[in-house]
Amino acid sequence: MYSGRAASIASCAMTDIARMGSTVAVRPAPLSRFDAECMIDETGLGAMLASARRGRPSDRTALVEALLGVGRLMAEHGSRIAELDVNPLRVLLEGDGVLALDGLVAVREDE
Repeated sequence: MYSGRAASIASCAMTDIARMGSTVAVRPAPLSRFDAECMIDETGLGAMLASARRGRPSDRTALVEALLGVGRLMAEHGSRIAELDVNPLRVLLEGDGVLALDGLVAVREDE
């Protein structure tokens, strides 16, 4: 989700496996709830999360909270983080939360 030295940022991305393309939304940290909601909609995840093809919609609220948590982490510790990646992050059904299936935080070496 983050790599670089210029500023602490958070990003949200959706990859379309069928088209092998991706859409990314980036905001400076910390994120507001409005930022997180807009990032979800900009990537096209909003419509996907709202679909009830598994019986009920996916847990958009939990995804917003996860994005806000990443934003807080980057705002508070971004100068010490060289790289942060959570991929994939599975959004479960509404009320069931999110599940990070893999993640990495690389801490910056003292300069």
